Amino acid sequence: MKLAEALAERGDLTRRVEQLKSRILTNARHQEGESPAEDAAALLLELEEVLDRTEVLVRRINRRILLRHWATRPSRTRWPAGTCSEFGTGWCPLPRMPRRA
Repeated sequence: MKLAEALAERGDLTRRVEQLKSRILTNARHQEGESPAEDAAALLLELEEVLDRTEVLVRRINRRILLRHWATRPSRTRWPAGTCSEFGTGWCPLPRMPRRA
């Protein structure tokens, strides 16, 4: 699966999750004595399956992006020690190197 296809599928799954949440909430609000329009257990099961698929897909997308990122990076020896500003979190995959005096 290409990255663009995976990203498109992730968008579809995200929309599906939102639709299911809406249907679950709508189904939960019904008059006393009336039966719900849809089976709540089936909706929850479907939501769980969609969330599981989304989790697997997001992990694959993140792995693909990380592998592509690392494949295009310069070697470790050419990186200045401790500079990983592109991650934006302060996390750096490189070990801290002592600074020269």
